[in-house]
Amino acid sequence: MQGQVYAVLLSRGADGQPFCALGAIRPPQSWDIARFALYLPPSRRTVPPVNTKLTYLYRDGSNYKQWDEVIVAGSLDREAITRCLWECDFFIPQAVASPAALGVQRPLGGGLSALQDRFAAQGYDFPNEDDHAWHEIESVEPTEDPPTIDVTAAELAQRFKHASTRGRETCLADLIAGQI
Repeated sequence: MQGQVYAVLLSRGADGQPFCALGAIRPPQSWDIARFALYLPPSRRTVPPVNTKLTYLYRDGSNYKQWDEVIVAGSLDREAITRCLWECDFFIPQAVASPAALGVQRPLGGGLSALQDRFAAQGYDFPNEDDHAWHEIESVEPTEDPPTIDVTAAELAQRFKHASTRGRETCLADLIAGQI
């Protein structure tokens, strides 16, 4: 037929069995998988889950660094976090992770730990005059890897927001007092 394109999609279903979809479709403005998926039977319209990998670091006054990453379930926009960071760059992991400081019931299972403590475990003089509590977000990117902490992207964004509304001085005071 004129004006139609025949497309073949070879893939595997959720059950792991191969399948083939053949159909005549009108060419869309741009060939993207989301539009093509509309022509598949509903049972075959699965999209892989998208999680978010948040990579953060601790940099002391002498520019020595420690990195870590956490993966949360769901999509997280970097801008949602950046607005909640002190000077759009810095945060205190304990202020984001502590259930007591945030007024939430469950702890942040697994992640966002203070990275400066790793220096002592590696045999460096710690703490010293170069150490502080501030950490930086290195990157926020989508991943298909499974979550490593027990919160969703929306919950993590809410935790960053709540910590930022408490203020920098309050978070530091709570940290020094051992409350977070």
